[in-house]
Amino acid sequence: LFNSGILVSSGGTMTNVAVSRNNSMTISSGGIVNKANVTNGGKLSVSRYGVVNDLYVQSGQAFADISGGVVNRAKVSSTGSMHIRNYGAANNVTVGKWGYLWLYGNGTVSSALLSSGGNMNIGSQGLAENITISSGAYVTVDSDGRMNDAVVEVGGSVVINKGGSATAIIENGGVVKGDIGENVTFAAHTFSGLTL
Repeated sequence: LFNSGILVSSGGTMTNVAVSRNNSMTISSGGIVNKANVTNGGKLSVSRYGVVNDLYVQSGQAFADISGGVVNRAKVSSTGSMHIRNYGAANNVTVGKWGYLWLYGNGTVSSALLSSGGNMNIGSQGLAENITISSGAYVTVDSDGRMNDAVVEVGGSVVINKGGSATAIIENGGVVKGDIGENVTFAAHTFSGLTL
């Protein structure tokens, strides 16, 4: 468990890190953390060229700020939140119940699963690709936000506000709502081995 102000920078590597109880940790250029668990008001910041492999952000309003850094594999749940901005990126993300994922300012996420109770907001200049939105999950695409290649399962919801964009969307029983001025395109459904 780390106190406030711990810094992992160029050439530094840490494994099995826990950040909790209003403490914080920053991973900057060249720093690498393998397996980080942020809970109960803890804060993790990943700045430009910092890397986290296997990040868990959960419970007690835990917070991760990915500002120019990279996260490979993450789970956000139980009032935890992760913000991705300033050309930050995350790959293979799961957003569980009461988890919140925010993308804006050229932040991107690729390959994300939103399960029941998971939430994602794609703000200005945010980009989400290869997304699965399960029953009970909710996505909002705001002005200048983009979502590409998404599957909206039964019970999942997507709202695209004015100026937002969503392309190659498969509405697999879910709900996609658009505002005036949004841009939405749907992928064609393909059936194989179907007997009627």
